[in-house]
Amino acid sequence: MTAVAAGERSGTDRYAIASVVIAVIGIPVVPIWLGFRARRRIEQSGGLLSGTNIALAGIVLGFVQLAIWIAALLFVDPNTIFNSAGASADGVGCGPGPRDAGTFRDAVEFIVKERESISGGVCIGGPAELWELGQSHMKVSLVAIAAATLITVPTGLWLGHRGQGEFVAVSVSNVGRAVPSLALLAFFVAFLGLGFTNVAAVLTLLAIPPILTNTYVGVRQVDRETVDAARGIGLTEGQIIRKVELPLAMSTIFGGLRLSAVAVVATATIAPLGNVRSLGNPIIEPQIYGLPGQIGAAIVVALLTLAVDAGLGAVQRAATPAGLKVSQREKSKRFSLSIPWRTETSS
Repeated sequence: MTAVAAGERSGTDRYAIASVVIAVIGIPVVPIWLGFRARRRIEQSGGLLSGTNIALAGIVLGFVQLAIWIAALLFVDPNTIFNSAGASADGVGCGPGPRDAGTFRDAVEFIVKERESISGGVCIGGPAELWELGQSHMKVSLVAIAAATLITVPTGLWLGHRGQGEFVAVSVSNVGRAVPSLALLAFFVAFLGLGFTNVAAVLTLLAIPPILTNTYVGVRQVDRETVDAARGIGLTEGQIIRKVELPLAMSTIFGGLRLSAVAVVATATIAPLGNVRSLGNPIIEPQIYGLPGQIGAAIVVALLTLAVDAGLGAVQRAATPAGLKVSQREKSKRFSLSIPWRTETSS
C-alpha cells in the first residue's frame, strides 16, 4: 500500500465522486482538477481505490462546463447582465467622471461606473462596455491561439520525433519575435483587408514561435532510451508520439502555450487599428476615454492576461504526469543552493 492510500478505505475514490457532483452542479474548472487528482490517487493506491471511469466522466463534464461558461462569457449580451443601455446618443443616464480623485482611483472608477466621454455626448466605461470590449478581445485572441496550436503542435511533434528541423524551429522563433505586430497588421491589409481575419492572422503569427519551439524542444528532451524501448515492444511511430513523447513533453508544450497566450492577449490591444473592437479602444482613443480610460483598460487587460496564464498553468499541472512532477521536484532540490544561516555564539 502506498503512502497516498494510507488510511484510505477501499472503494470508489471520493475525489472522483466529488468531481462528477460538482460538474453536475455547474461549477467549472474544479471538476477537472478533482478528476485528475482522483486518477492520480487511484493509480498510486495499488488497487485499493477504484473509480477511474467516474473520474474520467468528471473531467469530461468539467471541460464541457468550462466550454459552456466560456461561450456564455463570449457571447452573452452584457446589457442583459448589467441592465445597462450602453452608450447613448445624448449621454443621458451617465454623469461626468469624478474630479480631483487621483489618476488610479479615477481609472478604477472608470471600470466600475459609466461616465460621459471626454468629448461629450456618449456614455463610456463601466462593466457593460468593458465586458463587450473584453468579449471581442478574447474572441480574436482565442481564435489566434487555437489556430497557432493546431498548426504548431503537430508540426513540432513531427519534427521533434524525426530529430530534424531544429534550424527551422529556432529560425521561426527568432523571426517571429523580431517582426513587429503593427508591421504585420499593415502588411496584411493588402491581402486580407481590415477586420477580424487580419487581426487574427497577425496574432496567430505572434503565437506560433513559442509553441513550435517548446513542442520541438519538449519532444527532443524525451529520453531516447525510453523511445527505443517503446519501439522495441512493437509500438508504431505514431503510437510512440501519442503515448510516449507527447505525454512526457506536455509540460514543456504548455509552457510555450502559456507564453503565446499571454503575448496574444496583451497584444490584442492593437485590434482597433484593424477595425476590430477590443480593450485597446480606450487605450488608443484618449480623445474619447481620456487618461483614466487608458489606465482602466490597461488594468483590465493585465488582469485578463494573468487570469489566462493562471488557468493554463492549472491545466498544465493537471496534465503533467505524476512521475514527471516528482522528477522535476528532485531536480529543483538537487540544483538548489543551501543558504548558510548565521548562528549567534556567546563568548
